[in-house]
Amino acid sequence: MTTAVLETGAGADVQIISQVIDVTERAAAEDELRSAKEEAEIANRAKSDFLANMSHELRTPLNAIIGFSEVMLGQYFGPFDNPRYRDYAEDIHASGQHLLEFIDDLLDLAKIEAGRLTLIETNLHVASLVQGTIRLFADRAESAEIELTNDVPPGLPHLMADERMTRQILVNLISNAIKFTPAGGQVSVSAVLTATAAIQILVSDTGVGIEPEEIPLIRQRFGRASRAAKHKIQGTGLGLAIIDSLIGLHDGEMDIESWPGRGTIVRVTFPAGRTVRARSV
Repeated sequence: MTTAVLETGAGADVQIISQVIDVTERAAAEDELRSAKEEAEIANRAKSDFLANMSHELRTPLNAIIGFSEVMLGQYFGPFDNPRYRDYAEDIHASGQHLLEFIDDLLDLAKIEAGRLTLIETNLHVASLVQGTIRLFADRAESAEIELTNDVPPGLPHLMADERMTRQILVNLISNAIKFTPAGGQVSVSAVLTATAAIQILVSDTGVGIEPEEIPLIRQRFGRASRAAKHKIQGTGLGLAIIDSLIGLHDGEMDIESWPGRGTIVRVTFPAGRTVRARSV
């Protein structure tokens, strides 16, 4: 009888000790996770700060390169004696513009990762915003022999969103659509009020399209579709990732449908809570 009591008491002690060890190990593991998270956040901030500083330092000489190449192309100080110099100036200008686009995307990405982007919400007239953004691409579309159209109904309800971010979403989508659409193609921007009262902006093109299995890839940072390489189309691979982040800040979603050789449709949907209904009189 005495032995049984002793055995029971010893077993209880072992169980208590085991529980104490388990709690201690869990606490140590939580401390390690917390420490690792803090280190990761510090490293991420350092990376974002580095990208921002590096991008700023690169922009200054790059603006000079682009500016002087434009002066050369304009032949402001006299004509080229050799036409090959004009070809070189065009290459310099195009390369500078491509690098500037990449740097701008890096800056946006750095700000997003550092959490430095905050929404400044305003009441947006979607039709006017789309029309103004399309005007920025009129010359590029014309030179690429692409028809750029606007099909946003003027009576669409207003949208409560950050104007700069919404314009950036449109700029990235339209730029991509023109880039991946060959001469003679079409790019269209439209917007609708969905059945759930959400405002959805659509950018469609008749371009080279994307393989369905590659759609998740191109949404990742630096993701590039195989058709982009095949058609020698330049790009940073950051545009869609930035759009995903910007629309995410608005609690919205982006959806992509594409058909190789036929084109692509990108839908950006802002939640119904951001739709501004007209006040009844």
